[in-house]
Amino acid sequence: MEKHLDAGAAAPRPAALELRDVTYAYASRPRLKILDGASASFEEGVMYAIVGPSGCGKSTLLSLLGGLDVPVSGEVAAAGVPLGRVGLARHRRENVAFVFQGYNLVDYLTPAENVALATRLPALPLLEKVGISAEDARRSVLALSGGQQQRVAIARALGSDARALLCDEPTGSLDEDTAEEVAGLLVRAAHEEGRCVVAVTHSRDLARRADRVFRLKRGRLVRER
Repeated sequence: MEKHLDAGAAAPRPAALELRDVTYAYASRPRLKILDGASASFEEGVMYAIVGPSGCGKSTLLSLLGGLDVPVSGEVAAAGVPLGRVGLARHRRENVAFVFQGYNLVDYLTPAENVALATRLPALPLLEKVGISAEDARRSVLALSGGQQQRVAIARALGSDARALLCDEPTGSLDEDTAEEVAGLLVRAAHEEGRCVVAVTHSRDLARRADRVFRLKRGRLVRER
């Protein structure tokens, strides 16, 4: 028996981000393919972990998703639209926010000032949401621990309108307990705020917290869970 879609039913939303048969190689070594026909879809409300050995291309893949680089062939799309049509600068400004292992905060500003650079929303409620007190929000970021600085970086990302958070080893420099807390913040960003969260990581614990796990192997993404 054929199944017919309800004419009044809403069409499924396109994936927040997609890799469509993406190939990538460095200009200096064009025969060495870092990505070789990689394809995957990343949806809102889901946390993804991308795992694999050092040097396999995980950070390169994240750069392509974020519009920081372009593939040799294939395409990256946001909400179903190829980035070539969206425009890389617009994509970076409107569709994605980054969380880096090195935090990438402006060190002469306070946490509140760092967050205010990326959002029109009040900074203090965002910082309190990730566990930064009002007192700490007004201190120099250099006076904060690594875990606190990463929380500020996450608050900055959450303050943007971006539907996708791209995280490059977000717990890599944190102690075990702090890493677990940061992982929880990323999970909540996906499940409670409906963001698409993509984290490249070596951490088994972070991968365990993700809803779906891809392994980057020989230039392609293989779903493990």
